[in-house]
Amino acid sequence: MPDLASQAALADLRLLVTGAAGGIGRCFLEGALAEGARCHALVRDDAQAHDLAGILPQGGVTRCDMARADGVPEAVRAGIEALGGLDGLVHCAGIFDHRSAAETSVAQWQQVIDINLTAAFAAASSSLDALAETGGAIVMVSSQI
Repeated sequence: MPDLASQAALADLRLLVTGAAGGIGRCFLEGALAEGARCHALVRDDAQAHDLAGILPQGGVTRCDMARADGVPEAVRAGIEALGGLDGLVHCAGIFDHRSAAETSVAQWQQVIDINLTAAFAAASSSLDALAETGGAIVMVSSQI
């Protein structure tokens, strides 16, 4: 396991980052790349992929709508294949709905659960075999919860 206190702790690690198009995920992605990590990003759509084209190598992005957990395993496998293995999954994808419970429909509630919980589980479980090969780790990130 790398010494995370070291300045070069992420150098050459193969990291799969969800939610990398903005917020904490984007900040982590940029920091990891600056420290020499090899990263692959899972993003929602073409616009987000285009936005990351300037900082990731070609083939460094896979589109994956985290609201549809059935597509997450395939996207994770694509990322692992592109990286040639996996040393870490950094799951930053998430949403926060600012409505009160009285203003929230069951469909809106389900979308929050699907993205924040089900997709996290799908990404983690889909990466376990690759992480077992390297002794890698999973980091789940959340905010405002």
